[in-house]
Amino acid sequence: MKVAVWRDPVERLVSAYKYFILERTFNQYMYMCNLYQDCSFERFLSFVEFELGKANPLWQDEHIRRQSDFYTSADDGLYCTSQQVEPFFSRKGVDMLEEKANATSVRFELKDENKIAKIKELYRLDYEIPVGC
Repeated sequence: MKVAVWRDPVERLVSAYKYFILERTFNQYMYMCNLYQDCSFERFLSFVEFELGKANPLWQDEHIRRQSDFYTSADDGLYCTSQQVEPFFSRKGVDMLEEKANATSVRFELKDENKIAKIKELYRLDYEIPVGC
């Protein structure tokens, strides 16, 4: 059985913004795109739109790609939210390490409803993926 973790696109982009831009975890491509000079969320969102505009998802930055570009309804498997993964594996008798990769400590919340709506529209197909373990 295949199990993949589905992340809410808004949460995923905010996490990437905090990790790479605000905490300045160096990413060569983001540096080359000048995201470290103007570190506003508006600039980051324009980078997201640029990446999603590329014809081939494999040419897009891996932190920006749509999950729906790699999901097909014919896949045998499950998409779980990050909160569902541990309980799912626990029910199956599989122990998981409690490692949190790429954790951030900087405080940033996206509250602008227009930007949230824009992200939800850009990732509209991701929200159509059936999620649940």
